[in-house]
Amino acid sequence: MKSRCTYQLPVLERLVYIVCGVGSVLAICYHVLIASSKYQHRLNWHDLKSGWSFLTYKKDVSNFEWTFWYGYFWKTLPWHVGHVVLGRLLEGLNLTQYRQLFFLTFSLVSLTHLLGLKIILFYVFHSTIAFVSTIFHKKVMVWVICLTLLMTLNLDYFNSNLMFHVYSSQVNTGNKNYYLFVFCLALVILRYISFCLEKCEFKKPFNIYSFLDMLNYIFYLPLFFTGPVLSYDHFSQQMSRKPPLWTQTRIKMTLMGFSRVLFWAAFNEFIIHYLYFDAIHHRLDLLYKISLWTLVGIAYCQGQFFFTKYVVMYELPGELAKLDGMVTPVGPKCVSYVYRFSHMWKCFDCGFYYFLKKYIYIPVGGSKHGFVWQLIGSFLCFMFIYIWHGAEIYLLFWCLLNYLGCTIEVLGSWLVQTNICRQYLQKIGNDNKRRLNGLVSVPLYLMSAMGIFFFFGGSEVGEIFFRRLLIDISWSGFILFVFLLYCNIQNAMLIQDWQYRNKVKKL
Repeated sequence: MKSRCTYQLPVLERLVYIVCGVGSVLAICYHVLIASSKYQHRLNWHDLKSGWSFLTYKKDVSNFEWTFWYGYFWKTLPWHVGHVVLGRLLEGLNLTQYRQLFFLTFSLVSLTHLLGLKIILFYVFHSTIAFVSTIFHKKVMVWVICLTLLMTLNLDYFNSNLMFHVYSSQVNTGNKNYYLFVFCLALVILRYISFCLEKCEFKKPFNIYSFLDMLNYIFYLPLFFTGPVLSYDHFSQQMSRKPPLWTQTRIKMTLMGFSRVLFWAAFNEFIIHYLYFDAIHHRLDLLYKISLWTLVGIAYCQGQFFFTKYVVMYELPGELAKLDGMVTPVGPKCVSYVYRFSHMWKCFDCGFYYFLKKYIYIPVGGSKHGFVWQLIGSFLCFMFIYIWHGAEIYLLFWCLLNYLGCTIEVLGSWLVQTNICRQYLQKIGNDNKRRLNGLVSVPLYLMSAMGIFFFFGGSEVGEIFFRRLLIDISWSGFILFVFLLYCNIQNAMLIQDWQYRNKVKKL
């Protein structure tokens, strides 16, 4: 059914949804706050560290991804500043036609200092194999070679031998060193897949889509560590043109962009001094013991923190790239008003979504070649996501749930176009259509949430959420749970309608 409607429910009904929805969110966050204080001494000792000196509370550092990148940013900061200064010097000296060469040289020097020569040579070795696969301009060959390289990340023999000799050559930082190596390599793989497929698409000779062009794209410093994913066609178009002039409007937008990133980074650091949702999430015994309100609050806070975390991780590199005149994919949208599988994939990681759509979904057939090919294309996209994220069992379950949810949405969109459904929807009126839209979205939202629980915490944590929220819960508790989900879905529709109307006004 349509997720965006041009009509509204009665004012009183909308008010009930807003009060119940917002009230439920405040309530579950309050329960997390109380649980954080109550169970502080039962949490893993290494999950809580001293934080800001002017706050009396300790900081939850158990979210590995945020803690790692927040700390690692300060190591990369001088090199990012150097990149920005270099870019402005090239603009001032009117040497922007040479900036790809200067950027590549500076990036390789910076990354060699930060990661080590062996790691950079390993990335170059990977990229060389992929580049050679384009000799015959066959996309199938590119996919076979690149997927083989990608799947080596999931082989125990590869991890325990070859990769050990590469990343252990640096300062011994345990899992952090390994994580950095693999995280960056996964992004490198996406980039050389994009480059090689673009090269095969237009059958350019080697001196047009050259190996140096590939390296400049892969090792572009602002986007190297965390993304976002920028396909090569967009990268090359923007890098080859002259950067825009520094007008007052551009300066204002730049300051606003960096201010937004700074705000969310500070907000993230502040909130984990009070809400220990990740630390509680790591204690299975507590997940069995805490109230359902707290359990739902843990899930909600993790989802919101995942969003705000990637706002910083995507938009900070994006703002740095904008200084070079680049336009990167927009950051993620707030997950509170995204309640459909398809919308979540479109709105959260726009760069990765474009990659999947351009290089997998559309070439297979997409929606223009019938329902069957649409399902096949979607399935292949989710299988690539599964392999790229690590090919673990819990990831497979997460991907299959997402695929099932997207398939149900496609079937629902087809169903409402049939004559029987059209006649029925005309009879029930616009208000009831909107209510029905929200009602049928509840089970899909639940399915999406269950998949995310597995994605965040693995099989054991996902099973706990599944049992407590769907199996062991009382009927009265389940009805209340579904009602509050329904209220929040209706609120999400209101927000999407408001955004749509604002967009139309601007046009």
